[in-house]
Amino acid sequence: PNTDRDWYRIQIDAPDDLGVLLRPIGSSYDAGPQNGVAVTVNRREQNDLAFRVHDANGNVITERSSRLMGFAEFANGIELPAAGTY
Repeated sequence: PNTDRDWYRIQIDAPDDLGVLLRPIGSSYDAGPQNGVAVTVNRREQNDLAFRVHDANGNVITERSSRLMGFAEFANGIELPAAGTY
């Protein structure tokens, strides 16, 4: 479902850059009625991945949701300007 959210926390001791890569995983299978026409279902293409990076106060530093359903989302060189939790 599009409402599924996962949260991750990182702690840094000094300003740094962050790289993020979200890659869809899953397999393909055939689905359909018994003795009927099967349709291929690709689990990798059932969600549109996106991410946000927040600072310790909840402010959004960056977000990505530019790719199509079934494709990876990524960003390199996200500036984390200070030590702390993100």
